[in-house]
Amino acid sequence: MNKDFKTLQLFYSAALSDAAFHYGEHRIFDDVTEKKRISQNYMAETQLRNLNISSLEELYQRFSEIFGCAEWNTDTEGDSVAAESASCMLCGIARKQGAPQPCRPFCINPFTSYAQALGYSLDVKETLWDGERCLFVSRKRSEDREG
Repeated sequence: MNKDFKTLQLFYSAALSDAAFHYGEHRIFDDVTEKKRISQNYMAETQLRNLNISSLEELYQRFSEIFGCAEWNTDTEGDSVAAESASCMLCGIARKQGAPQPCRPFCINPFTSYAQALGYSLDVKETLWDGERCLFVSRKRSEDREG
C-alpha cells in the first residue's frame, strides 16, 4: 500500500481519538455519541449507495481498505455474517491518549446503521477495548428473510 495513504489512515485514527478525548474532557461524549448515532441512521443508505456497497462483506472489506483502522475478516454462513478483527489502530491510540472508549461512536454505531440499511441486525460479541478481538455478528432481519 502507498506509504502516504497509510499515513493518512494513521492521521484519521489519531483525529478520531483526539475528538473522543476532547468530548470526554468536556463531558459531552455521551451526547455526541447519541447525536452521531441518529445522524448515522439517517445517512447510512445514502453513504452505502455513494460507496457502491451492497453487502456486509463488501462493507467490511471497503472500510478496511479505506480507513485502515481495523483489518476485518468476514465469514458468511446462511443468514449470518461474522466480522472479526484482531487489531484496531483507533483503540491503540485512544488508550495511549487516555480517551474514552471510541468503539461506539466511531465503529459500533456506524456498522449497526449500515447493517440495518442492508437488512441485518448487528450484535457486538466482543471489542478490542475489553477483549482479544472485535467480533460483530450480523443476522438477516426476519422481516427481510420473509420478503
